[in-house]
Amino acid sequence: MAQIVMIDRQKLKPHPDNPRKELGDLAELADSIRASGILQNLTVVPDPDSDGCYRIVIGHRRFAAGKEAGLTQFPCVIADMSPNDQLATMMAENIQRHDLTLYEQIQGVGRMVQLGMDLPDIARKTGISEKTVRRDAKICGAFHRDSLKKAVGQNVTVEELIALQEIEDEQTRNAVLEKYGQGYPFNQAKVNAISAQNSAKFREGFMEKIKGAPVTRLKNGNERWSGAWNTLKAISGLEGLRKLELPEFREGDTYAWWCEGQCASILVKDKAFEKAKERGKAAQAVQKSMDREVRRLNGECAEMRSAFVATIGEGTEEERLKALDYIATAILGRPETHLLWAVKLNAEAFLRMVGVPKESLTRDDTHDIYVTLQRRKVPLLRIAVAMALAFDEWDGDLVKTGSGQFSRVPAKAWSAAYGILVSVGYRITDLERSLMDGTHEIFREEVSA
Repeated sequence: MAQIVMIDRQKLKPHPDNPRKELGDLAELADSIRASGILQNLTVVPDPDSDGCYRIVIGHRRFAAGKEAGLTQFPCVIADMSPNDQLATMMAENIQRHDLTLYEQIQGVGRMVQLGMDLPDIARKTGISEKTVRRDAKICGAFHRDSLKKAVGQNVTVEELIALQEIEDEQTRNAVLEKYGQGYPFNQAKVNAISAQNSAKFREGFMEKIKGAPVTRLKNGNERWSGAWNTLKAISGLEGLRKLELPEFREGDTYAWWCEGQCASILVKDKAFEKAKERGKAAQAVQKSMDREVRRLNGECAEMRSAFVATIGEGTEEERLKALDYIATAILGRPETHLLWAVKLNAEAFLRMVGVPKESLTRDDTHDIYVTLQRRKVPLLRIAVAMALAFDEWDGDLVKTGSGQFSRVPAKAWSAAYGILVSVGYRITDLERSLMDGTHEIFREEVSA
């Protein structure tokens, strides 16, 4: 039986490697010691740093409570233990008493690993299962001490600590753990970090796979959906990347790659699309040329009509009276006049039509058209014809273009306007006539891309 000796309080020191850092409330134990003394001895070992002094291996709470109760000596058994055995004994004692927090247990296992003990030996000496020892050792090595202590204090679970070890970068892993209990979406931060890590691994692995292959990076990922490229390989996730086998690259074809997140594509240029695109460009060029020609022809016709209107004089009494009919027919004949204020007149364009030069127009001229017409003594017949043309539903074109063809505008569209013009002396020009009846040379041109 081990010999019990009384050792002075000043010669006893808490063990620096004691995994239990918080001793809890000592008041009740101190009262018991005052009444009955210490009923169970302390286990100590010689202190290697102080001659004649000892480190406590078992009995830290009794020692602290005894000091509080005023004891000057403590019953002790002096044991011969290696540093590893000392730590294992302290771990086992506290575990059996359920006195260790999760953090203290993890740090205790970590300290034993640091001292060179293998995991099966730690399990055997502490009574902790080897599975738990292995788990605690990995957790201890994965996180910074302060980050781990804080998170455990905020009730982080073992499952969460295990999940966080999927984050391979130590700095990122601990940065995520720091967010625990801060009101931050911790789980989302964990998912984001793992996703970013796997994305980086995926890209690195993908680049290694296509190293040396005749593929270039697609400048814009949206080009994948333009029709210009066909997908040869679509790769998703690390497992998909592992199984990737490169396609056969044929000479004369153009290949590209695109990688985003944990998805990648290997694409080949669609030659048919390129040819169609070139044809489309040629067709667009032809269409633009046709549009310019249509604007030129319609513009010439409009200028001739406007030039004629600007020369219309007072006319006969009969013509002036008929002017009222022109105005009424032009305005009241439009369907939209069924709605109040639905018809609007472009003042500037109207004044130019009746012969007021653009350069002489002022803001006052366009503000009150009626006053302007009176002041400039514009003939009533000219006003009437101009109003009839301004309010006519016809847009003024005699030729249109679309789908690579020129087409005549139906007579129904322009007949009313030209009927008024002819009735006051306008002579339809050869250009207008050829556009109206379809004999102009543009209708005989064969247009192709």
